[in-house]
Formats: sequence, C-alpha cells, structure tokens
Amino acid sequence: MSKLQQKAGILVCVTDQPSCERLIKAGRQLADLMGLPLQVLSVLPDRTSVQERGEVLEFLYNAAAENGASMTIYFHDDSALMTAGHVRKYGVRHLVTGMPQDTGSGFVGVLHNLCPDIPITMVSTDGRLFTLAPSFEFAPHVSMSSK
Repeated sequence: MSKLQQKAGILVCVTDQPSCERLIKAGRQLADLMGLPLQVLSVLPDRTSVQERGEVLEFLYNAAAENGASMTIYFHDDSALMTAGHVRKYGVRHLVTGMPQDTGSGFVGVLHNLCPDIPITMVSTDGRLFTLAPSFEFAPHVSMSSK
C-alpha cells in the first residue's frame, strides 16, 4: 500500500490560488475533529503552465505540509472527474472545497453526483463551513419507532 493510500481520510480540493490556504486549514480542523488523516488535491487544466503557477503551487504545497498533509497535483481538463477518481482510488471519506460561485464551473454539484456517498464541506471566504450530506439513498438506515 502506498503512502498516499495509507492517508485516505479528508481530501481538500484546491485551485491555484493562494486564498485556498483557508481550505487547507479548515480541512486540518475537520481531520483533527474526525481523527482522520489529511490530503490536499489540485486538478489544474491540462494546458496549465507549471512555470506560471509554480510559485502559488509551492505556497499551497508548503501550506499542506505545515498542516500535516501530502499534496497531489493532476493536470486534466475535467477536475470533477479526476477528483472523483482520486476519491474512489484512495478511499477518501470526506471532501473539503471552496464555496461555489454563481457563475462557477459546477464542480461541487458534479462531484456530489459522481460521489453521492461522500460528504462535501464547503468553506466560504469568511471561513464558515457548510456541509452537503451524502445523497439520501446512501445515508445510513435509521429506524424510527414510537414507544
């Protein structure tokens, strides 16, 4: 089993923006609360120039390391599909993302459809957390009886 596979737990999805450091910090807090290890993932468009984005990626890599996480970077034009593949391959149990924008790519919605059994916690720009629970069909069965 690889080192990455041993660290499945909370997966923080970041873009190539320094502001994503807040997502890593929120992921660290959730990982500590849940007793799970932390990973960071960035899926950048295939045409992305590492030379142009190297400084911010190094910043985020260091932020991940400072928070006890490994960071993986993929280059692919379908970030939700690549993330879902990573989630399945490494047995991720909880996702952390930024808050979707009105004109966003639909990343969170697509990811929720591809991984309906995984909770997704979104972090707003002011640090508030909002969690999208697994789809009802994947929720644990709870028997409600009246006594």
